[in-house]
Amino acid sequence: MSAQREFIPPSRRDLDGIRERLTQWLKPRIGGAGDLTVTDLTYPSGAGLSNETILFEACWIESGEPRQQGFVLRLRPGPYRVYMELDFHAQFQLQQRLFAWGKVPVTEA
Repeated sequence: MSAQREFIPPSRRDLDGIRERLTQWLKPRIGGAGDLTVTDLTYPSGAGLSNETILFEACWIESGEPRQQGFVLRLRPGPYRVYMELDFHAQFQLQQRLFAWGKVPVTEA
């Protein structure tokens, strides 16, 4: 019998650890961003059944001006899955196309 892997519900995830990793990941992706901080990590109500979803804010200085933007983080689910096969790349492409089309409310991908 194989060992079962424990499902880690969102309430037990280390949001401080995620904040640190997000900060390091975002820094090189926001051109000219200085003093980048990631704040307000929250789980949206009623979301995250097919993958875990976390909302957050990022603040930084760009060309001497303060900037702030909201983001959505989608995490690959653990051993418990609603869908057997995951294709984040295809999902991302679909979201990009829906955003470009402009007729469906979707965040900019």
